Amino acid sequence: MKKVITILFLLLTFVTVIKAQKQALQENKSDITIEDLKEVQKSYITKKAGLTEEEAALFFPLYFELQKKIKDINKDIYDKLGIKYGEECSEEKSLLLVHEYADAKIKIVQLETEYIYMYLNFLTAKKVRMIKNAEDKFKRNLIRNMCKKGYKNKRSDTEEKSDTTDYAKQ
Repeated sequence: MKKVITILFLLLTFVTVIKAQKQALQENKSDITIEDLKEVQKSYITKKAGLTEEEAALFFPLYFELQKKIKDINKDIYDKLGIKYGEECSEEKSLLLVHEYADAKIKIVQLETEYIYMYLNFLTAKKVRMIKNAEDKFKRNLIRNMCKKGYKNKRSDTEEKSDTTDYAKQ
């Protein structure tokens, strides 16, 4: 009878431990969406820059519009040349890619400048500067947290992952 009780106890303990591990793994998974990230960013920038509700309502639609345009510019570089991000390519294509990248950087700076002047129509220069500082700090914190949690870039192959991880640890 003692053996049966001991076996039942061990079985119950084993099942409980497995269930707890499964739950812990699910909690560690990051199921954050782009929209969730935007909301966190919006809240962070609003707080750090001291934006009022009215200012935030005017600022964030423009801000996220700018972010989308920047993303599209960067995506267009690869689409234009028919290269997938991270793909190996010839010296000629690499040279074209570098030139396209340089041109894209100029377009992005011009776009950012245009939007800064738009922001100045309803925000003070001090608040625009505080927004930029908050945005930079948000990005640094995001990258730092990703490194701490061992985020792995799904696009990278195994060798690149270990290089990135080693660099992040230094």
